[in-house]
Amino acid sequence: MTGFLRLIVSIEPWRSVIPALVAISLCYFTGLAIYRFYFSPTAKFPGPKLAAITTWYESYYKVVLRGQFTFHIQDLHKKYGVTPAVTIYTDPTLQAQ
Repeated sequence: MTGFLRLIVSIEPWRSVIPALVAISLCYFTGLAIYRFYFSPTAKFPGPKLAAITTWYESYYKVVLRGQFTFHIQDLHKKYGVTPAVTIYTDPTLQAQ
């Protein structure tokens, strides 16, 4: 270890700061999830609850499954129905309606 890292690790307050940062982060993300799940303007729309809380849901389909999110959206429209908030049109003639 370098001298600077030894100094940082040996400082006593870090032992109480790190758990405090973890606790603050946990509270923040829990509050954010509760807001998005219950109080967000988009909370009333049907769909996967994980997708309502985080963007990791979309990222999984885009990155891990290599761009399959577009096809997954079509499956979600079949399962949950079409809502006016977010609609992906597969037929251009439907946009005029």
